[in-house]
Formats: sequence, C-alpha cells, structure tokens
Amino acid sequence: MRTVDQALTESELRGPVFQLVSVGEIRQRAYEIYVRRGMQDGRQDEDWFEAEAELRNETQQDQQQQSWSHLSGV
Repeated sequence: MRTVDQALTESELRGPVFQLVSVGEIRQRAYEIYVRRGMQDGRQDEDWFEAEAELRNETQQDQQQQSWSHLSGV
C-alpha cells in the first residue's frame, strides 16, 4: 500500500479531478472519516485514500451532471 506521501504523482495532481479538489478538502474529508469510524488511530493512510476516492467520485458525478445539464439545455 502506498503512503500518503507516495499517493499522488505530479501527473495525477495535474489531472482534471485533482485540479478541482484541494489537499485541504482531502484533509478535511479524511478527518471526517476518522471521526465516523470512532477516532481510531493508526489508519490515517486508509482515511486519506478513502477521502480522495470519495471526493474524486463526487467531483466526477458533478462534472457528468453539469455535462448532461448543458447538453439537455437545462
């Protein structure tokens, strides 16, 4: 498993989704995940990766909805 420091390469950080999601947003979401699971220490990497995945999925869904709205004229 990659550590947080190894998680994102420069090319991944330049990708369209990560231009829309800041490190601060990932950090906040990782903290929320940590709190949700009872503030158990030792799983910060898992929390970080889960936060990235959640935010990436949300961002992609938002982009898709905007595309469909644009195409349908809504």
